[in-house]
Amino acid sequence: MRQDAMETAEQYKKAHQRKNRWYRVVTCLAAVVVFCTTYALILPAITMETKCDIPEHTHTESCYTQVTTVTKKVLVCNADEDHTHDEACYGTTEAPHTHTDECYSESGELICNLPTESDETMGQTLLCGGSETAPHQHTEACFETVEEPADTTTLTCTNTDPGHVHTAMCYGTWELTCGMEEHSHSEECQGTDTPAEDRILTVAGEDYTVSVMPGPESGLPENIELTVTEIAEGSEEYEAYFLRAEQALQQAGSADPLVFARFFDVKLISDGESVEPAAPVSVSITYADMEGLESADCHAVHFTAEGVELLEAAAEKNENGDVSVSQIQSGCSVVGNV
Repeated sequence: MRQDAMETAEQYKKAHQRKNRWYRVVTCLAAVVVFCTTYALILPAITMETKCDIPEHTHTESCYTQVTTVTKKVLVCNADEDHTHDEACYGTTEAPHTHTDECYSESGELICNLPTESDETMGQTLLCGGSETAPHQHTEACFETVEEPADTTTLTCTNTDPGHVHTAMCYGTWELTCGMEEHSHSEECQGTDTPAEDRILTVAGEDYTVSVMPGPESGLPENIELTVTEIAEGSEEYEAYFLRAEQALQQAGSADPLVFARFFDVKLISDGESVEPAAPVSVSITYADMEGLESADCHAVHFTAEGVELLEAAAEKNENGDVSVSQIQSGCSVVGNV
């Protein structure tokens, strides 16, 4: 009886241990699920991280300051006003002469020519006492800028909404003083969710496509551009590359003559300057409808300042006969397939 009880207890203990282990496993799996779910939810927010330099801002009442003073220009010039004489400046003066006996002849005839008080031929005399002056032109020096209290009590609100209640901003004049631009982020403010090292730069020619994918340590700027120029077959430059490629293959032990060779000058350009990646990049050249080219016979050659590199290339042909040759190379310069 005692032995049965011990066995039962041992079985219960083992069952309890199994249950605890399963509990821990389920708990760990649940934690992983929560982590993955959370990451999946926040990933769009990460990839849509804004690269806009303008902060989001909406103007509120705190962005405005009421105008309490106004500046005016006051004339402070002391120059005399311009004056031109008119009829009001003239008057008739009385003659200062009174006839005496000397003004008459022995026969009693008036022989004096001086006017008297009763004469109607009295002249016009300037009476205003002023003088005509040259015209004066006011300049900036004739004015002074002064500050005066502004009207802060007049209702200037133009809101006709029946439910509108006037606030302090409805009176007087208010100026925007927060110094910020009103801005809300839009799609134009969102940066790309593709890192530079994950981009594929592609240039398509008449019957070829060259693609370059920077490696994770390439260190290339975001504004990088790919340029591709094919070396024209039959040119002196083409013949020189052809000879160098053929010699490199012979040194590597290949005795087969070259029956196919195309060379491309591949460059990475940033701000008008050629740049080199800090780490190897993947280069793929696809030739359209190359029925006569067997994938296994295609090699990649890379021409550098140090010499010619024979690269391990992976070639694939699709159902349309297009052949893609891909390789990893140290930089971008003239590259070819032979």
